[in-house]
Amino acid sequence: MVAGVPDLVMCWQGRFIGIELKAGKNKQSDNQLAADLAIRMSGGMYRVCTGYEETVEFLTMIGVINVALDSRFKPRERSDELRDDRAITGGASDL
Repeated sequence: MVAGVPDLVMCWQGRFIGIELKAGKNKQSDNQLAADLAIRMSGGMYRVCTGYEETVEFLTMIGVINVALDSRFKPRERSDELRDDRAITGGASDL
């Protein structure tokens, strides 16, 4: 793994999207801040998300997924949290 590269990366409709996942009050490292700037200056999108719900909200907001049409992205009970994480970290075909 290369220092600073976002945890989730994708290309959607010709645009690079990077999502950095943070837990709790963790902050971006200097390398992550540099990657954030480089991605945005190149016309890509970069977002720091703190969990499944925030990640799905961001991907829905930019049109990558449609929560209303895809039951995989419906809110689940807290006990399903691990499965939620796997849904987000799956391959592009899962989106």
